[in-house]
Amino acid sequence: MEFYKIIAVAILTAILCVFLKSVKSEFFIPILITGGVIVLLFSVEYLARTFNFFQELSSYGAIDGQIFKIVIKITLIAYLIEFAGSLIEDFGLKSLAEKIIFSGKVLLFCMSIPIFEAIAKIITNFLV
Repeated sequence: MEFYKIIAVAILTAILCVFLKSVKSEFFIPILITGGVIVLLFSVEYLARTFNFFQELSSYGAIDGQIFKIVIKITLIAYLIEFAGSLIEDFGLKSLAEKIIFSGKVLLFCMSIPIFEAIAKIITNFLV
């Protein structure tokens, strides 16, 4: 029940941030970042399990293991970009956050090109 811990840390961080923003605003940003990092650290074990699952799945040989690695990288980068964009938006810099998220989408699109190539090869092999 890891999500209880994540919810508890998130709520505690939110309460501390709201309280400290009005009392001691210089602690707002460090508390916000620390809470976000703790929430991310709770998910590391689950990410490791997911990586192992995809590694086992790719070992069956039907799909190239590099494709799974690219998909995992794309997924992780998407989550991290969204997290960073949200964090920067919390700092009151919405326009910068939108630019980071847009740049991340462009990066993810470029990273997905090998997947499109693999799909094209599979379709070509079926047609021939």
